[in-house]
Amino acid sequence: MNRQTPITISKNNCENCFKCIRECDVKAINYNQSQAQVVEDRCISCGICVEHCPAKAITVRSDIEKVKKAIKNNSTIVASLSPGWITEFKNIEPHRMIEALKLLGFTHVSQTSIGATLVKQQVVDILSQSDDCYISNLCPSITEMINTYYPSLSKHIVGVVTPAEAHATYIKRVYGNDTIVITIDSCVATKSCAEEEDSNIYASLTFEELREYMNDQHVDFEYIPGNKTYKFEPITTTTDNQYIQPRGTYNTDFFNESSLQNYTIYDYVGIPRIQNILSALETEEMPKNTFIELFACKDGCLSGTGCIDSINFITKRRIMSGYKSCEIKAESLSLPVLDLRKEYIPTPIISTVTEDDITSALNSLYIDQSKDPKNCGSCGYNSCRSFASALAKKEVDPFMCVHYQKKSAQNKFKLLLHELSSGVAIVGQNMKIVEANRNFASLLGADPKILFDTSPDMSGIEVSRLLAHQNLISECMIGGKDKIEKDIQIKDKMVRLTIFTIQQNKMVGIIVRNRFLNEVKNADIIQRTNKVITDNLETVQQIAYLLGENASKTEAMLNSIIESQSLHYE
Repeated sequence: MNRQTPITISKNNCENCFKCIRECDVKAINYNQSQAQVVEDRCISCGICVEHCPAKAITVRSDIEKVKKAIKNNSTIVASLSPGWITEFKNIEPHRMIEALKLLGFTHVSQTSIGATLVKQQVVDILSQSDDCYISNLCPSITEMINTYYPSLSKHIVGVVTPAEAHATYIKRVYGNDTIVITIDSCVATKSCAEEEDSNIYASLTFEELREYMNDQHVDFEYIPGNKTYKFEPITTTTDNQYIQPRGTYNTDFFNESSLQNYTIYDYVGIPRIQNILSALETEEMPKNTFIELFACKDGCLSGTGCIDSINFITKRRIMSGYKSCEIKAESLSLPVLDLRKEYIPTPIISTVTEDDITSALNSLYIDQSKDPKNCGSCGYNSCRSFASALAKKEVDPFMCVHYQKKSAQNKFKLLLHELSSGVAIVGQNMKIVEANRNFASLLGADPKILFDTSPDMSGIEVSRLLAHQNLISECMIGGKDKIEKDIQIKDKMVRLTIFTIQQNKMVGIIVRNRFLNEVKNADIIQRTNKVITDNLETVQQIAYLLGENASKTEAMLNSIIESQSLHYE
């Protein structure tokens, strides 16, 4: 990988909810040894995981201390300010914003929009010499995603640096190579750009970090009445301030004015939709004379991870459309000719997972893909095969699969049933047995025992074939009673029949036990049941968490068994 991700996950704060893995569209987060981890060579630094982490365990690297040190030790520090600041700091005039940044220690404040103008000029030169299909370079997360996941399309990224990088190059031309350039914008991925060896960007602050920095230094707009002598340097421009939003710079008028009327522009936002577009471009013939503008964030840079969404997108668009910088200089914008070319090198991920590995992983999840494909998406992957592939590479935990959790819980409950000395059965709303143990059949007589031997667990058998007390079962199932206990005679045995509600109108449990058994066995039942609940509490809690339930059916059922046995033992 040619750069490092600025995103990290705190081991101490992570609650193992797997939400980050579900929300990451490129699956750049692994889960190993009970710890979620960002995989650097897969991460595109979009920051989506940061927004969705409920425990705030995922954070973006702060460059505040790095900027403080640079301001202290260097003479020329220039802030490259993205035009998105006008929506982040609502109702703050440009000269007040400039003054605030200078109070922090910046010697000059310049507009990143200048870099957008420089990039646009070179894009015109490239497109005028070809009729190919080009993909915009404005979003560093998207270019990184293409290089990593769609390497065959890397050659179609227009070969120019980002506006932020172009602006940093321009600033160094004006103020000298020793100048320190700090970008300030809403983009987390700009931090990754600054890590590249040939980058002219020293560090990057998000708007959120800028607010934190201002609070730390006690720079408050309330105490900055404004001095209109403060202006953007070295020049002021209102050109290309809209580049941070879809069709803000590359639009129909731009192509017409640039004598590129033969080009058609398309724009798409949001990673899932862009993934579909790129997948199609990989398999289909590339369209000619086409320019595709892509933004990872749902509203372009106006909704970047590094901003505070204090106002809605429509209001942001309205503010941006009316954005005017300080005073517009009378002379036309004159910019030097700079070499801003960049080759985007594919860095594909090579998978070593075989078909046998995937099949083995599916089997371990209790999924027969050929007969019963689940593809429920609860794990965050589009298909069971995709999740199984990740599982084979040890990138995920099987407990992320709800189907696996349910099966595991069912298997453990079956084990509990068959260990109990009492007879236990679960009956569904259709008055058919869902599950039963051998002791249930044995205590009811020879015929039920034969039935159990031919149909293990007795699943699907009508309870009326075994017990002549359907009225009691109905009283719990639909009559509203929580529990009914009754001594009944079965041939030469007197048994205690306990019926209890597991889920109103849907499921009841039945316990049958010999009235003449040693009472110590009842204590044994309680002890064993408690042990199973304790050992498997984590599984139950994870299932309940993922499904959004207050308590799982399994836990309720086991607790009911304990309660009924405890009452009898007392």
